[in-house]
Amino acid sequence: MTEAIDLAEQVLSAKEQGVIEILRLLQHPEDLSRLADITAEYESRHRAARTTLSAMVQSQVESTRLGMDLLERAHRHILKLQAALERIDRLCAECSDLVHHHVKIKLLATTHGNVKKVLSEIEDIVDLPYRADRCWEMLEADEANLVPAFEALVLLTGTAENAKLAWQRSNKSAADLSELSAYLARVDDVMRRFEKLLFEAHLALPHFIYLSQERPTLLVDCVRVMELQELLDAEYRRVKMGAVPQRRYKDRFFASITAGAEERFKDLLELARTCNQPNTVVRIDQDANVVVSEVRDYLGNLTRLVRIVNRQEELVDDPEELRGIEVFDEPLFDESLFLDELLDRGLYEMTDELAMVYDYTAACFPPSYGIFNRVFQTYHVQFAVVIDVLGHSAAEGMSTQGALRVMDWVQKYMDTLRNLGVDDDLVRLPPSPLADPESMPGMVVLMDSYVGRMAKTMTEWYNRILDADLRGNPKPTADGTLCTLGAIDFFRMLSQQVSIIEALNDHGEVMFQTARTALDVMRGFQETQREILAGPGGGGGGAGLAGGRPMSLEMAVAFINNNVTCYDQSLQFADDVQRQLSKAYRDQLNIEDVCRGFLEVAKAAPPVPSSPP
Repeated sequence: MTEAIDLAEQVLSAKEQGVIEILRLLQHPEDLSRLADITAEYESRHRAARTTLSAMVQSQVESTRLGMDLLERAHRHILKLQAALERIDRLCAECSDLVHHHVKIKLLATTHGNVKKVLSEIEDIVDLPYRADRCWEMLEADEANLVPAFEALVLLTGTAENAKLAWQRSNKSAADLSELSAYLARVDDVMRRFEKLLFEAHLALPHFIYLSQERPTLLVDCVRVMELQELLDAEYRRVKMGAVPQRRYKDRFFASITAGAEERFKDLLELARTCNQPNTVVRIDQDANVVVSEVRDYLGNLTRLVRIVNRQEELVDDPEELRGIEVFDEPLFDESLFLDELLDRGLYEMTDELAMVYDYTAACFPPSYGIFNRVFQTYHVQFAVVIDVLGHSAAEGMSTQGALRVMDWVQKYMDTLRNLGVDDDLVRLPPSPLADPESMPGMVVLMDSYVGRMAKTMTEWYNRILDADLRGNPKPTADGTLCTLGAIDFFRMLSQQVSIIEALNDHGEVMFQTARTALDVMRGFQETQREILAGPGGGGGGAGLAGGRPMSLEMAVAFINNNVTCYDQSLQFADDVQRQLSKAYRDQLNIEDVCRGFLEVAKAAPPVPSSPP
């Protein structure tokens, strides 16, 4: 109402101001001539006023609308505030009731928390088999995921163990526990497969040796897994978690090295036991001639045959002769084939593996593992077992060439160990744990057999040499000295025996035994010459060697000169032997007395030998 009155007053005031303005503009008659201009100015000012008024009205309308919106919003907030106040009143009333029931409320809150925890654990348990399978799939996709897969499996197995323990503590029935165990068995199954992959595929002998050369990063991951499990085992022991099994990966790995080495050498050990037993079959005829090839017709009758007769091939195609030939299968022992399989394709391969451990494998393990020493000690014992069995099996039946091949392998093996930094005290083959403690080592038996045969052969040779000297005539040398070729031939043969062992690069036991046997042969050579110089009446065996003929003056002089020459050659031979022997063996040979023995033989010769009739 007030607004309407104000608006009417404003209209009246505007009219009055308009009349006053017209009177002011038309005060004089000449002002009528400017009526058109005044009218135009009025219209212009009128339009401007209307525009201004319209803008003011629009602004006022907008302000009014905004005010209405604010008023409506305020109204809504007031309603919400009223509802909140009413809720506060209700909550206050409810709180006053809850104060009297706080024990039940606390119990309810605890129950609610436990239910949420149980539901969370149930979700984890339900997800365990799936997550375990995912770990295995991740490992199958790329073995570089070995460590992440192991870490995930450790968490899963821990969750499974906790679930079993919680189930047992809740006094559930055995049937319920069995159902839960069967459900969680998937996790244990994946862990067993993981351990099988780890210990039977990656960390088993000789797999981890070749793995270090082909995929060293994977072997390092395997070592990291072992180290992580060692930390877990130590932590379980520290907190006394007896229910958690101790996996002891490191101990299992070390035990697998020993077991793996025994398994690796098992076939070689069985092969060594078959020395001198038939290992091949040849075809021979009724006269024991080796059949190289044979051709038969559809009835099985011989039509063509090639055989070895007197070390030459003989072709037989005469039907009459072929009808009289019968061919048999003859099992025999091929020593060369046996040693090729045992040494070249067996023991040498094992030696190469030791070098690979030194060059590649040791770098993938922490120094505390001492991986090279562990593999070396295990292999070393197995080498000793094989050589011990071979020595006892082959001592009597193996040829001299075969014995030399075995001793050559032993020497090269020990040289390899020295090159790998093994102490000399550990290089020699240890006693075999499978051998009789009272028996001699197989290598010693083989070596004694070799030097025994060497001594026997040398004795036969020098007897033939002396017999040939006595049956021949001494020859003067360039300086006119009478001598025979026996002395030179004798020391040439001795030097050959030493050079054979020298070719093995052996400066220890084998060279020592060979040198000692050579000295024994030299003593025998001297003793035989004493018997010859003593003559048929001296009770010696010289008459037999000389064909029962007395020794001539020239021959006696030649024998004396020969022994003087032998003394000089024995000194040279002794120098060569001493140079070949290692320092530990040089003082164990009485070389000087043996060398002086040749001078004693020369002195023992009769002053005036009898002349032949």
